[in-house]
Amino acid sequence: MKERIGQTLALLGAALVGLGTVPGSTRAAGDENGPLAEPKRNRATLECRASASGGPVMSAFSFSLPGPVTASRQADLCFYFDGNDCAGGAIVGHRDEKGWLFPLGKHDWRDLERGDVLRGSGDSVPAIAPVTKAQEGFAIRVKTVSGREAIVRIVEVRPAIYDEVSRGKTARIEFEWMWERAGRTATTAPINIVFILADDLGWSGLGSYGSDLHETPRLDRLAQQGVRFTQAYAMSVCSPTRAAVLTGKHAARLHFTIWREGSVERLQRVGESGWPLVPPATITDLPHAETTIAERLKTAGYVTFHVGKWHLGDASHYPETQGFDVNIGGTQWGAPESYFWPFRGTNRFRENRYVPVGLGKPGDYLTDRLTDEALRLIDLAGDRAFFLNLWFHNPHTPIEAKPEVSARFREKITPDLRHRNPDYAAMLASLDENVGRVLDRLEARGLAERTLVVFTSDNGGYLGEFQGQRVTDNGPLRSGKGSLYEGGIRVPLIARLPGATPRGAVCAEPVTCMDLARTFAEVAGVSFDTALDGVSLAPLLRDPRGTLGREAIYFHYPHYYATTTPVSAARFGSWKLLEYFEDGRLELYNLRDDPGETTNLAPGLPDRARALRARLEAWREEVGAQRPTANLTGPGRRQPVATPQRP
Repeated sequence: MKERIGQTLALLGAALVGLGTVPGSTRAAGDENGPLAEPKRNRATLECRASASGGPVMSAFSFSLPGPVTASRQADLCFYFDGNDCAGGAIVGHRDEKGWLFPLGKHDWRDLERGDVLRGSGDSVPAIAPVTKAQEGFAIRVKTVSGREAIVRIVEVRPAIYDEVSRGKTARIEFEWMWERAGRTATTAPINIVFILADDLGWSGLGSYGSDLHETPRLDRLAQQGVRFTQAYAMSVCSPTRAAVLTGKHAARLHFTIWREGSVERLQRVGESGWPLVPPATITDLPHAETTIAERLKTAGYVTFHVGKWHLGDASHYPETQGFDVNIGGTQWGAPESYFWPFRGTNRFRENRYVPVGLGKPGDYLTDRLTDEALRLIDLAGDRAFFLNLWFHNPHTPIEAKPEVSARFREKITPDLRHRNPDYAAMLASLDENVGRVLDRLEARGLAERTLVVFTSDNGGYLGEFQGQRVTDNGPLRSGKGSLYEGGIRVPLIARLPGATPRGAVCAEPVTCMDLARTFAEVAGVSFDTALDGVSLAPLLRDPRGTLGREAIYFHYPHYYATTTPVSAARFGSWKLLEYFEDGRLELYNLRDDPGETTNLAPGLPDRARALRARLEAWREEVGAQRPTANLTGPGRRQPVATPQRP
């Protein structure tokens, strides 16, 4: 078979006249291997049909060079059918004076890595795996011998076997491709980045994650267009996650393990509660010495926008000092006084809080107003690449929603539902609607095809009450915000990058909020070496079935909250260990068998628990994690004590 294909390709190589440049692609003037002048997605279709004698006729496309492909004139990419059985076997390769080259390190589309090249001689090619219906939507990056890179996606596969083709049927594969260089499209228009962060949205809060009440059609559709991560993690409370996202560093390494007010009021709360341990004195502002992803992108020529909640420091540490060109709504505070205009007041907090979003009128809803400003900034960016950091307050307390939307959900609630808060459901509906407005504006401006969109939450859902009604439920996961059980740290994560992410894919690889900075950097084509604790998720965006090779994910919350006492935790594959500082208690769970963490296996597996605890301790030492100390004056109460919902 290899010899047969090689002979056919040799003939095709000399006959590919007129197919050298595919309609829609352009080359840099005077440079046959230069970058595209426009960021266009191009298509090619391969068909395998019967010849007059009944045997299959293979087809191939090569492109980027005008004229025939010969031993001295290489095509950058070539697609062709496996003519032996017309089963849809296809490959991406190129030819130079030494023969055909193929980026198939393991002979399987799923195993392709950037830069993988397997050389075949002039009369033979490597064995190849068939492309089937299962590979529709699959995308890879390939690197040519001339140094060019491309994203190639399989759009449609019409499989057929040899006998069917001989009876007049046709096998067909349709491809799309976009040239890249240095990790981004090789054009004057790099990838835009829109990062949308919800506040206190639990893992099961979206329709696509199993909610039985909440309606989130736009986010569910986004998941259908990209990758939905089922094991994504954040810190257990808000500000630590936000700092980790921007820096790519763990909150424990930053010493930013609690929100600003919690740090400022630490000793006051110890005195009021009589906690047996005194939480450590953490930082209250994200240090200017830390490099943020906004700063890296700004250096690379991006315009950088922050819209919404900030909660990472006082006025001297606002977004404008951390790499953002524009800040709308970001202050030192977390929760807003109210979601309704004028978004300010003193009723709920000790200080006069406000969210500065410009002029408004009675009835204006904060989530809508923030989106208005985000859309204006997208428009103002024009042709410039932009990074939009859109951090909504929804669905954090106060649980306030548009009355007419709440009324609609109130009629849907039945006793058997897990989610039964109509106002919370309405807040999520408004959040979803405004995510849709952003996506629609990208589409209307022709930006959707070159914009990475990422949506996630800063921690698990809040389990307390607001005005006498429980806020939410994170089931089937255990506990919620503040806790290091899964309900406090596992969050929804959706990412869409046209030309790279397959549609409707699900990724079960454990990932963290620290990974986002390196992901944004790789997509933008910049380095971010100071992001010590994160890895790029770009390989998973291309192949959600892949792995990151990460040995463990660590968590550290040396504070008190309504759901927890001071605790550290770590996940090692399917094993999850928690260590509580008050009494040194170890809890061990197997998340594969027990995702709800109902059965503590530590008593029955003491050796495993001790071994994992040693690894957790080594990590704490490595990052300089702060620990609580004994309260020598308190009464020694050991139960979790309710902490006000302030972040």
